[in-house]
Amino acid sequence: MHVIVHTQTDFEDTTMQLTNQQGVSVVYDGVGGLMFEKSLSVLRTRGYLVAFGLANGRPMPLDISRLSGITGTKNRGSLFVTWASISDYMTTAEHLRACADAVFGAVLRGQLHLHITGVFPLEQAAQTHPQSTPVWFGWDGNRVLLTLTKTAQKYLNLRRDPRLALSIVDPKNAYRYLEIRGRVVGIDEDLDRHFVNSMAKKYLNQDVYPWHRPGDEHVVVRVEPERTTHMG
Repeated sequence: MHVIVHTQTDFEDTTMQLTNQQGVSVVYDGVGGLMFEKSLSVLRTRGYLVAFGLANGRPMPLDISRLSGITGTKNRGSLFVTWASISDYMTTAEHLRACADAVFGAVLRGQLHLHITGVFPLEQAAQTHPQSTPVWFGWDGNRVLLTLTKTAQKYLNLRRDPRLALSIVDPKNAYRYLEIRGRVVGIDEDLDRHFVNSMAKKYLNQDVYPWHRPGDEHVVVRVEPERTTHMG
């Protein structure tokens, strides 16, 4: 097994190197957005791209001829793209219980670590289903700064409800973390892409954000911290 951190190395190039330029049989893509094209590009002949989320927004429209391999995948064609929804795979109570047992069993065995961000009464159950995605962030001394595009689902969610929680976890110790709860107090246009480029420098050591697409509208989201907790 190989772990590729896409903020530290090029996901597409590294995958092709590891597979001797053959590509992989299946990609499970919960990110969407700019990663969708890269996921498609690393498939081998008759490979499957299984999409199940849009954490980074909607991808560009897909030209079905792209699946032929004539363009983009160096003649690796006959590709399959599908969308997987959990409700379509949990159609019986028995299947639901089996999957739940597998997940909670992994928790009990210590294979999965849970980070509990809040406890709510049943009448507030709707608040226990926030969108959770990894993000780049900056700090101006008073506020947390996030970079998003206007098509990203997180941007749309924050326009509807400005509350959010950020969790910064030590990659070497899952029990050492900082949690920041706050709300959005401003959203500014990043017309010259100055902020997103600064984040690319911070996380990728690149001067220019490499995944900008024509038509992308970048914004800077300013978050006012209201409460913090930490461990470790």
